[in-house]
Amino acid sequence: MPGAGERLLAAALSSEAEAPGPADRKRRRRHSGEPEAEAQALRERGTRLSDTHRYSEAIRCWDEAIQLTPDCAALYEMKAQVLLMLDAVFRAVQVAEVAVRLAPRWWVALQTLGRAQLNMGEISLAIRSFQKALHVMPSERSLWDEDLRWALRLRDQQRLVAEPPPHGPPPQVPLPLFPDCDYDSEEMIAVCVGIAEREAARRGGAVIVSDTGSEQDPHLSHDTNLVRAR
Repeated sequence: MPGAGERLLAAALSSEAEAPGPADRKRRRRHSGEPEAEAQALRERGTRLSDTHRYSEAIRCWDEAIQLTPDCAALYEMKAQVLLMLDAVFRAVQVAEVAVRLAPRWWVALQTLGRAQLNMGEISLAIRSFQKALHVMPSERSLWDEDLRWALRLRDQQRLVAEPPPHGPPPQVPLPLFPDCDYDSEEMIAVCVGIAEREAARRGGAVIVSDTGSEQDPHLSHDTNLVRAR
């Protein structure tokens, strides 16, 4: 008959063999719905840490929550926002892309992705993300006023830098002193004759016009540079 010490040792070994391991506990949590509840608690804790500017701790909480619920787009979106605050721009773009891939019609994820792309200098991609977000939620004023308008302004500035305007005012093209027409044509002669006749009738005499276009006194001696209007 085993002694008391042997019975205690056997009981300990038996309880250790029956105790669930980490894998068993994880499987039980999955079947019992514990992962979602635990992930929700970690998500809320990370949000509180983020509100107090403890960003690294918040990211750790959300990473743990992502391990429990890897298909939750909100966790990736919040993590991307905090990564932007930490100036980890490239990583923020990667995480925001995961959020959009999990929830392609969630305008918040598209907005966060666009802001991350804008911070990385990808203006065209950011504009596209903002436009997709507006397609989903056209009534969201922040998308119009803060995001898309700013991105379009940056794009215009980028184009000005790429194609600088010429220095100084544009060259002035001299205008001709007289219209480009045939003064020897029958039509122009008829117009000049009509004008001269009306002016002569008004003044009561002939009108002589010099080759420079100035009127001359008809009583002056006829010079070689005077032409009588016909």
